[in-house]
Amino acid sequence: MTIINFAKKLLWILILPFFPIGRDLAKKLGYHPYPPRQNFHLGYLKVGVNKEELEEYLKQSKFKINKVAWVDDEEILSVRRMDGFEHQYHIRLFADNEIRGHYELSPEYSPLGHLHDVGTIPTTEDFKKFLGDYLVEEA
Repeated sequence: MTIINFAKKLLWILILPFFPIGRDLAKKLGYHPYPPRQNFHLGYLKVGVNKEELEEYLKQSKFKINKVAWVDDEEILSVRRMDGFEHQYHIRLFADNEIRGHYELSPEYSPLGHLHDVGTIPTTEDFKKFLGDYLVEEA
């Protein structure tokens, strides 16, 4: 890790406790940089599996609760798996059991690049591997 990235990481340790407050305030003031649900539909959570079971399963694959994320409408779970310091895999579960995911710049590495979806891609096959039998095509 470069010294600049190390400094960014330390800065985010300080910012993290305040991030949800700033995000929620921005939403209340009408700032909406994304559609109600971000792109990259993957499928649905398998019938009979709940949010907690999915979260526990994904934790085994190095996913963690994503505290540095926008909250989409009806989102009930947001987890990420870091890929180094610069990128992350981001999975969202919604109240209707839809699952969406994308590969993107981490907000810690590039806040503006992350906010503006620079280089965000679906990497659908990676997500299918991560989600395994928990992901189905139809609800």
